[in-house]
Amino acid sequence: MKKHTFSILALLLAAAFLLASCGGPKTPAKPKKTHNPDTLVVDGSDPVQYLAHNFVDGKCEYCDATSTFRHVPLAKSPEILLTKQPEDKRGTLEEVWYSTRAYGVEARYPDEGEMHILKRAYVYLPAGYDPEDKSKKYNVLYMMHGSGQNEGYWFKQFSFENDDSAYVMGYGTDNMIDYMVANGLCEDIIFVAPTSTSYYADGDTFDPATKPYSGKIDPAYAGIDKAVPHTESGGDFAREFREDLMPFIAEHYNTYAASGSAEDLIAARDHHGFVGQSAGGSVSYQIAKEDFAYVSYYGTLSPAPGGGDFVDVFNEKYKGTYDVNYWYFGFGSTEQSTHDAQLQAYLTIKAGLGLKSGSDIKNGERCEWIFTNGTAHNYATWITSVYNLLTVFFKR
Repeated sequence: MKKHTFSILALLLAAAFLLASCGGPKTPAKPKKTHNPDTLVVDGSDPVQYLAHNFVDGKCEYCDATSTFRHVPLAKSPEILLTKQPEDKRGTLEEVWYSTRAYGVEARYPDEGEMHILKRAYVYLPAGYDPEDKSKKYNVLYMMHGSGQNEGYWFKQFSFENDDSAYVMGYGTDNMIDYMVANGLCEDIIFVAPTSTSYYADGDTFDPATKPYSGKIDPAYAGIDKAVPHTESGGDFAREFREDLMPFIAEHYNTYAASGSAEDLIAARDHHGFVGQSAGGSVSYQIAKEDFAYVSYYGTLSPAPGGGDFVDVFNEKYKGTYDVNYWYFGFGSTEQSTHDAQLQAYLTIKAGLGLKSGSDIKNGERCEWIFTNGTAHNYATWITSVYNLLTVFFKR
């Protein structure tokens, strides 16, 4: 009886094997969700839906698009973010004060006249920078902070100086830059971290510990004797940027601009970039709208809503005269609040300016929207984005 039972079981197993190998009944596989690599429209979606690229090991999960940009948070590579290079391969950070006008305050208090102030910025000079070597020229990347932060954010200075935990308030930016320079991953760049906000106060009472927005009366000018805290709009800073900050950097560092004049700054636009995170991403959009002639590389990282009208501004003011060299859009995969609006801004700019997406800038690819997987609206997203954009900026 046992022998017959074994024979029957063997026959049943053989039959099952033959049925499976001959294409017998199977559970139908769920169709893979795909999208158009250029428009990002999900195939066959009605109403239209968009699905951004998600690059895993260099290839999009949904289409055949490829990228050299990393999607893995930078903390997964501690040798890049958390490890200091040997001392001779480390850059240096300088605190600078430049003279400007409090344009936002002037607009609010027109009867006070011009208000000349000093504002602080931090300048990170890459390893090997020699101020006496005038033959060596450097690209300049301006890095704007977000809401509630200041010029000390990116390089962990000022009110952020006591937090050494990874992924909080700029920790590791300098390590990453040093690593990239030492390994030839980015061009020679001077990094400038300014603030789009400021504090107008008497210089004798200015206390950065209690007044986090940096600004004080320029002693070379007479000023009002009252403190006026204010937040400038993107437009206010866009004016300050081109008329005061950029000239200061050109006149004090070895950049490609022959001088701080508007003509020389514009002539060197291929060597200027501007990147901002969160509210600073909105400042990036404002710089593009008002100062596009001065800057050719842009990064908008988890930006606040805005930018959708840039194509109209471009067509009216700049088309046929200036181009985008690269525009990097960075986002954390768990961010949701402004995702749809900013994805549409990216698609509008990409289509309106006729930009080709991708990470091969030498092959004419000049924009990309990149997720950092598993990150949110925080430094983890933004520093990974900065790493990515530095691999293409100034290489066109």
